[in-house]
Amino acid sequence: VTTGANDRRRLDPVGIDDLRQLKRVLDHRFGTLSRLVQFCLVGASGMVVDLTLYAALLWLLASVGFGGTPDPASSFNRSMFLAGCLSIWAAMTWNFLLNRRLTFNDTRGGSIVRQYLTYALGNALGIVVSLTLRLYLPSRFEFFALHRLAAAVVGIVVATGISFSMSRWIVFRRKPASTSPPTSSKPADQPSALV
Repeated sequence: VTTGANDRRRLDPVGIDDLRQLKRVLDHRFGTLSRLVQFCLVGASGMVVDLTLYAALLWLLASVGFGGTPDPASSFNRSMFLAGCLSIWAAMTWNFLLNRRLTFNDTRGGSIVRQYLTYALGNALGIVVSLTLRLYLPSRFEFFALHRLAAAVVGIVVATGISFSMSRWIVFRRKPASTSPPTSSKPADQPSALV
């Protein structure tokens, strides 16, 4: 058997349309598992945003002398609280935009403001858990007092399951396809009356 020049296989670059098609196939074949993997990848990028901003804000707030020492009675650290709130909000917004664009791209219809507010409310429990662990662990354990970002990671990981559940089944849920017949009851061949 001889092979000609036309029988050689070419490797074409993978394009955006190829990736979209692959995503559709994976979503169809693996459903929620495919979405969970995508959600975790987006979440990993959000964790980078969160931890980077958190570390930068802790450094900035300490350098200007804002709330650097905790209140001895409550072990509450104002700078950690403020830095945690701001970094979690930034990461939540980042994750919302990427999840809306990538993970749950088939549910982008409707108001982005409504979806963002629903996302924020739906993730409120996860945010509270993440922020609480971020503040509690350093006040109780020496390891986390020395490694505050590790406490933040624990909070993020614990909150991920809550966040995915709320996103998948409440914020970005697919609307069921309408199966009702057309509402017109007159035959198609009759002209409509003009008013």
